[in-house]
Amino acid sequence: MSVKMTGQLGFGEIGAGRRAGSAALERLSELVDWSGFEKGLAGLREDGPGRPGYRPLLLFKALLLQAWYGLSDAELEFRLGDSLSFSQFVGLSLEDAVPDHTTLCRFRNRLVSQRLLERLFGDLDRQLEGAGLVLKQGAMLDATLIEAATPRPRGDKEALAKARDPDAAFAKRQGKPGSTYGYKAHVNVDRGSGWCGP
Repeated sequence: MSVKMTGQLGFGEIGAGRRAGSAALERLSELVDWSGFEKGLAGLREDGPGRPGYRPLLLFKALLLQAWYGLSDAELEFRLGDSLSFSQFVGLSLEDAVPDHTTLCRFRNRLVSQRLLERLFGDLDRQLEGAGLVLKQGAMLDATLIEAATPRPRGDKEALAKARDPDAAFAKRQGKPGSTYGYKAHVNVDRGSGWCGP
C-alpha cells in the first residue's frame, strides 16, 4: 500500500524557528507516546488504486487539534495550511498537500463507526494526566456580589449618574430581599482540576 511521505522539514521551516503558540504543541508532541496510537490506527489505512492516502496518525492528530481549538472541518483544513505549528504538530511540511475537509470528515466518521474515537481520546487523556497535564471539560461559574465602599446613591437617574463610583451598579439576587450596590465577581473553576480563573 502507498502512503504519503510527510513531515520532512524544508529550509524555510528550519529558518522560521519557533513561533508563538507552537511551544505548547511541541511539548505535547514530546510528552505523548504516539506509537500506541499508530498501532491502533493501522487498520484504517486505505488500500487501492489512486494517489497515496494520508497516514492515519496524521489525520488523528488533526482531529485532536480540531477538538482542542473548536474548529469546523473547513476551518481545520485552513489552519493546517496556514499555521506552521499546526502543520508541524500533525507532521506536514510546507511542501506537503493539506488534507481537505472531506478527507478529515470521512476519517472521523470511520473512527466513530469503528468505535475508536472515544477510546483513542481516552488513551490520550490518560497519558496527559500521567504526565501531569490535566485535560478536563466543563466549568462551574460563581457570580458573587461585592458591596461598593462608596455610599449608595439615592434618588433619581441624575443622582445615579453623579455617583462616586461609576463602575458600581445595583444588583438584586433572585428570591432574596433587598439589593446590592457594587460589583459582580465572576469566578470560573475547571471541573475536576480545581483551576480557577477570572
